[in-house]
Amino acid sequence: MTTDPSSADAASGSEFDIVATYNKILSDQPELTKTVVAMKALHALLEATPASTAHETIKILTAGQAQLASNIRYPKAPLAGSQYFLLFVRQRLKESDGDFAVVRRNLLTKGVEYIDKAVEARAAVGLMGHHYVVNAFTVLTYGASRTVLAVLEHAAAAGRNFKVIYVRDDYGKNGQQESDDYVARLRAAGIPTAAVKFSAALHAVKTLKPRVNRVFLGGEVICQNGGMVGRMGSCMIAQAAAHCNIEVFLCGEMHKFSNYHATRLSDVGWPQNIKVFTTDEPEQQQQPDQDDLLEFTPGEFISRIVTENGVYPSNHVVRIIIETFGTLQP
Repeated sequence: MTTDPSSADAASGSEFDIVATYNKILSDQPELTKTVVAMKALHALLEATPASTAHETIKILTAGQAQLASNIRYPKAPLAGSQYFLLFVRQRLKESDGDFAVVRRNLLTKGVEYIDKAVEARAAVGLMGHHYVVNAFTVLTYGASRTVLAVLEHAAAAGRNFKVIYVRDDYGKNGQQESDDYVARLRAAGIPTAAVKFSAALHAVKTLKPRVNRVFLGGEVICQNGGMVGRMGSCMIAQAAAHCNIEVFLCGEMHKFSNYHATRLSDVGWPQNIKVFTTDEPEQQQQPDQDDLLEFTPGEFISRIVTENGVYPSNHVVRIIIETFGTLQP
C-alpha cells in the first residue's frame, strides 16, 4: 500500500496540539476522568491526522502519548488512559484487513464506542459497589470522588439506610466550594451527611459515634502494586482506618489500572512544591502549590478495589495488568 505524501507530518502530528486538546476537553467536561480525557484527545488526534497504514497510525498515537506524558501536570492518569486506547487500537488493527481507508473509518467509529463505554464505567462501579453499603452503616469518604458518589447514590436509590461522614478538603482556591457541592449532592440523594474538617478526620475515624463501619475512597490511578495515586490526605485516612480495623474500599474504573509502580507517598509522577521556607513578606513569597495535590496510598491500607468488572483484593491488580498488557513494563 502506498504512503500518503504527507505521512512525515502526519506521523509527528505537528499540526495538531494534543496537549491543548487535552486541556480543553478537561476544562469543558470536568466530569470526565483524566484517563478518559486522554482517550478523547488521542481519538481527536487520530481523526485530525491522516494515516495510510496501521504502522503509521500507531506511530501517530505513540507520539501523542509521549507529548501528553511530557507536558501534562500529573501525567500518570492520562498515561494510563492513553495506554488503554493504544491497546484498543492495536487490537482493532490486528483484527482488520482490506482497504485501509475503510479500516480507519471503522476504527474512528469503534473508538467513540470504546470511549463511551469507558465513560459509562463509573455508573457500573456504582452499581457494583452499592452492595457494600449496608443498612445502618456509617461510611466515611474524602476527596470528592465521583465514583464513590456513584456508589453512595446507587445505595440510596436501592433503599439502603446509612449515614455518611464527609471529610472536607478546603485547601486550595476551589476546595471549599467542592466540599459544599459534594455534601449537597449527598444530602439531595436523601443521605444523612455530616461534614467534618480534615483536622478532625482522625478523631472521626477512631472515636466518634456512630462508629465508622467502612471507608470509601477514589483515586486517579490504581497502581500495579495495589496502591493508588489520589487526593493528598487519602493515605492518612486509609492508614487510620486500617489501624482501627475498618475496611477501606477503593472505587475506580478498570481504565485507571496502571503498570505504574509507586512506593513512596511522593511518587505521583510530578514534583510538588509544598514546603516553602522563607522570611520574606507575604507579597514577596514564592507560593506553594495549593491545588490538585496528590499522594500515593500503599495497597496495604486498601481492603478491596471495586471496579465495573468485579471486586478485588489490592494484590490482584498486578495479575490484571499482566493479563491486560502481557507485561508490567510501561
